[in-house]
Amino acid sequence: MTRGRWIGLGVVLFLLLFSQAAWSQTTGSIRGRTVDADGQALPGVTIVVTGEILGSAQRTAVTSPSGGYQFVGLPIGTYIVEADLAGFQKQAAENVRVAIGKVTSVDFTMTEAFSDEITVIGETPIVDVASPSFNAAYDADTIKDLPTRGNFYDTLSVFPGVATDRESIFLLTAFGSDVQSNQWNIDGLDSTSPESGDLYWSMNDEVVPADQLMDRTRAVAQDLLRAAPLSLAAVKEAVHLTENLSFEESHAALRSRSWPAFMKMLESSDSREGARAFIEKREPEWKGQ
Repeated sequence: MTRGRWIGLGVVLFLLLFSQAAWSQTTGSIRGRTVDADGQALPGVTIVVTGEILGSAQRTAVTSPSGGYQFVGLPIGTYIVEADLAGFQKQAAENVRVAIGKVTSVDFTMTEAFSDEITVIGETPIVDVASPSFNAAYDADTIKDLPTRGNFYDTLSVFPGVATDRESIFLLTAFGSDVQSNQWNIDGLDSTSPESGDLYWSMNDEVVPADQLMDRTRAVAQDLLRAAPLSLAAVKEAVHLTENLSFEESHAALRSRSWPAFMKMLESSDSREGARAFIEKREPEWKGQ
């Protein structure tokens, strides 16, 4: 079986095991505070969020006594946030970007009404005031302009503070630490290999825009369904045998090679057929044995 098939099976298995977590991490939040020209909180301000991703719908909130507001569970995308209160100029913040699992802050300083409205034009930076961690968020345009070929590891390597461990060996370090100090989290799940400081799982390292993630995932899954039937049987076996195990226990069980369908796949003629078809640049002919 080719390396590509192995990686593909790893991706399918990973997606099946953790698809629920992936679905839960496809939204972000907007929150902020409204004050008057003297910095005093303004309660009762109507905040309206609109955007192309919402279609004709909109999200509405009214600021609290402290002037605060919050919108959670927003699909990732770009929005317009408007603030309106009788006696004050209407304000709007455009190009407000919401990213996966992040909180975008949009604050308003309302001035007394002398004209119809004020429009603030410019992209609002993502600032999560609830987290002390360092974050780097790249949008689709930035990734497109980077000389990283859309590769996940190459994109990580140009994050501020990140470097490769040493020449010709592609292991990443951050802020002067060593490789073994790394911790890789996928949807909040620690996926770090303690031996190497790298990821436990081989993964599809293609970078796609966040709002296209699930569509691209389905397309990759459909392509992987072209794999040998024995490979798909091994994936199903792995899912059933690990559904009640922790991530670490699942990985240890996989490495033990004690699963019948998995071992049958490894010892089958189809595993050799995959390699031959790759070398000969033709479609494989699976026999199921």
